Amino acid sequence: MVDALNPHKVILAGHSIEVAIPCLRAVLSYDARPTLRAVRVPAHAVNADLYPTDIEANRRHFASYDVTVMTGVGHYLMPEDATRFSELLGEAVSRLAARQPGR
Repeated sequence: MVDALNPHKVILAGHSIEVAIPCLRAVLSYDARPTLRAVRVPAHAVNADLYPTDIEANRRHFASYDVTVMTGVGHYLMPEDATRFSELLGEAVSRLAARQPGR
């Protein structure tokens, strides 16, 4: 987004470029693989169909991985269709809870 009063100044996620750029650099340079290998709990993503989800790659890094793909939404699927997202997330949590011993 461009600041209307200062069109040369870019605003990302409500922050100035001076904040946004270091944040993006940190996110892009973070290697999650060691952490994912150490986490031994199942993961279930609720993703938009805007970008493909590489299920097999994720399964190589998670102890257990599954995905529910939500259609008709973009990058910000939670606010775009909060009701449907909540339903899908609830279903995923219920499936994960049913897999846990003692529940």
